Amino acid sequence: SVKRIEVIRGPQTVLYGDFAEAGVINIITDTSVDPKPATTASATVGSYDTYALHIGKSGAFEDGVAYYAGADWDKTGGYRDNGDYEAWGLDASVAKRWARGSHAALSVFYHDSEYGLPGALTWRQFKDNPRQTLHPHDRAWFETWGLNLCGGTPLGDNGTIEANLSASRRAAESRFIGTGYIINNENEIDALAFTPRYTHDSDIANHANRLTLGTDLRYETSDIYSRSIYSGAPSAYAWDFDRSALAAYAQDEFFFAETLSLTLGARAERINNRIASNAGTISYSQKEQAYESALLYRPVDNAKLFARVSRYYHAPFIDETVGWSGVPNTSLAPESGYSIETGAEFTFLKEWSAGITMYEMRTSDEIYYNPVAYMSINAPDETRRRGLEAALRWARERAGAFGIAYELADSRFSEGVFKDNDVPLTPDHMLTLNGEAQLLSCLAALGTARYVASQTSGSDFANQAARLDAYATLDLGLRYEPVFVKGLRLIGGVDNVFDKEYAYCGFYGSSYYPANGRTWKLCAAYTF
Repeated sequence: SVKRIEVIRGPQTVLYGDFAEAGVINIITDTSVDPKPATTASATVGSYDTYALHIGKSGAFEDGVAYYAGADWDKTGGYRDNGDYEAWGLDASVAKRWARGSHAALSVFYHDSEYGLPGALTWRQFKDNPRQTLHPHDRAWFETWGLNLCGGTPLGDNGTIEANLSASRRAAESRFIGTGYIINNENEIDALAFTPRYTHDSDIANHANRLTLGTDLRYETSDIYSRSIYSGAPSAYAWDFDRSALAAYAQDEFFFAETLSLTLGARAERINNRIASNAGTISYSQKEQAYESALLYRPVDNAKLFARVSRYYHAPFIDETVGWSGVPNTSLAPESGYSIETGAEFTFLKEWSAGITMYEMRTSDEIYYNPVAYMSINAPDETRRRGLEAALRWARERAGAFGIAYELADSRFSEGVFKDNDVPLTPDHMLTLNGEAQLLSCLAALGTARYVASQTSGSDFANQAARLDAYATLDLGLRYEPVFVKGLRLIGGVDNVFDKEYAYCGFYGSSYYPANGRTWKLCAAYTF
């Protein structure tokens, strides 16, 4: 049901809110109505006892109402001991479009999962056996369900109003058992959001102009209960955490000419927090602002140049505020900062496209996880990220495609006692190559190679601990769609072909989280 996927890099806080500090992945679903029902069934088998099943059905009723329903199940024994996982999912939707441009849709979902928590290893344990665990009894459970109601309609000759109403619940439970301690955490988060938006297209002095106005209203409540036993002594914590947020934003794009436009935007948001426990009630508020200015120039149809300056922010997620023991960190401040970027994208020789972006971001109060305090904290000083992103891609119909992307990032503390030290968990270089070769009309070869440079361990602001090693991986696969069985697709692949042992994350140079070694998977899907 996915029509296309847009990846918008860089802060997008003005339009999309405080969750869009690093960028936006916008998934556009196919809203076309095909009255002919279609059913898709698939099965997957893979290494380490990995299995999955999926069935989905779509179509339309006689009045033009489109529908979809699907069910999923997947499980794996896991690459690491106590790394198993099992999940079930159900989702369904109905959508209706009218001739004059109005539309409405309702979707619902349910997800339930259980998985092991193998935890970190020391460097020696990681090298001796990356598949082992020191926490064979640590487990977690998640259950999530919710709905989303969205719609839109033209308003006047040039306006459109759209709105989303979403509600969800996430119930989580985790259990940690070790020498001398047992910890059980239970957490329920209810979330409600209403996000209306108005867009108006008109001319100002014979120049095209698009104005967007919107507001985001969100409410979340979390009930947290933690029970623990240390050396035979029991204790318990119980908290109620309520958060409400109200934001308003405006963005305007003015076209000086068809090839040149200026975008200005701003957002203001107030976040109210209330934490109640046996010790009393704490209430506090946070106010944040974001704004942006962007210039876009399209000298020809296949090229564009852009420059953008913005201020962004990110308020802590409600479960980032609460530590492992269930105790909230009320002093955790929102991240905020400034970004400047400039770049170009262009297409040449019909089959080639390229892009390059240079940027600098300065952030205050970056949020990090502190494995000693078992909770998220703010970085002690301001950070500065300066970098470059470049990509080149070739594609030819019925032949294949090839792409290469390079990222250079110089990330440092810009002030304080850690000035000029590297920001943890930020590699200086990343290189990705991916391709698809059409071997036959029904057979394609797929591949991705990736290199990630070494990086400072998590929370190591002083840069004194051992760094995480650089690593390179290769993934290969085949896709087969036989012409004699329409609707059948077979895919097989091997990730980490050379079984590279590396840690994707680590803290203080003393704890390492091993990535998966070589894994394989086969999938068959049939649509009828």
